[in-house]
Amino acid sequence: VYSDWQKVGEVDIDGGQLEILGAFAHKQIVDDFTKQLIEAHFVVTAMEIPGLALGKLINPEVTANRLQSVVLFRLSSSGLSFSILRNGSLYFNHFVPWQAGKISWTALEDMITREAQKVLNFYASHWPSTLTGFLLVAPTPELEEKISNLIADAFSLPVFPLKNFINGQAQRLNL
Repeated sequence: VYSDWQKVGEVDIDGGQLEILGAFAHKQIVDDFTKQLIEAHFVVTAMEIPGLALGKLINPEVTANRLQSVVLFRLSSSGLSFSILRNGSLYFNHFVPWQAGKISWTALEDMITREAQKVLNFYASHWPSTLTGFLLVAPTPELEEKISNLIADAFSLPVFPLKNFINGQAQRLNL
């Protein structure tokens, strides 16, 4: 495997504790993917999970002032991804893959609700602070609206499109 880590925080409990994010990936998967990119004339400088990459796009001022603890939810063709971001750093990622093909709205709704509840339970058992809400990335505006309503109704938490909090966009919206 390939592995890496970074310090994401520090807590002054029992003489001090470091909060560390660790990442691990199967070497063969990374090597195969890197080889394909190089053959297509790309230069590979880094690989990271989507939650980490998307979290880096968020305007740091917004993170410090309005979005101190959020769940970044991403719906993609490969599955559901839930990332806990605290003070601009990724602390936890939960990915639920699915098989290629069609999924009914009812099945998707159930899956989102069930998996979001797991992530919220994990958050509540690890941190005393309240979540600010959800940031959402969905492939279409229609799905974005449906999922926003689902999460807001099921968990009484605000849902914001991630695109509103990306560096330049957040400044234009005065967020």
